[in-house]
Amino acid sequence: MIDQDPTPSVQLDEAYEKNGLQLRYPGFWQLECTEDGETSSITILAENTAFWMVSIVPGLVTADEVLDAALESYQEEYDEFDVYERKMDKSNSWMTQELEVVCHDLITSVTLNAIELEECSLFVLYQGEDSDLDEKRSTFDAMTASLRVIPGEIGGSY
Repeated sequence: MIDQDPTPSVQLDEAYEKNGLQLRYPGFWQLECTEDGETSSITILAENTAFWMVSIVPGLVTADEVLDAALESYQEEYDEFDVYERKMDKSNSWMTQELEVVCHDLITSVTLNAIELEECSLFVLYQGEDSDLDEKRSTFDAMTASLRVIPGEIGGSY
């Protein structure tokens, strides 16, 4: 799905393959699967504050619509935040938007990513305390690069 081959700071030694979604992640990080109506999510919790999440958004939803909905959720939750320019990565078709939220004088960095596919859209979120996310970003980028969707198999229970 992504043409780039980022070098992770932590080895991606575990594979997740279920219901048409494949990804690689560090095996010592915690994996959680959730379903909310038609949307399924997989969250990988790193040590400290950072986490990575992928959600399958069913139907024909644009990347802009996915990011708009995510941004709206953050606006409802936090009073103080900065939103940066939305960008399209031409090499791999991911739309990306970064933001920083302030809560109890702590800055949390957030990276929102979305891509439109034939059967669904994928939404990927990285979040963590500012320096913690910086440390884990290369691993999160590699996890995102490892994502694969098998057409016709996407969906079901996670």
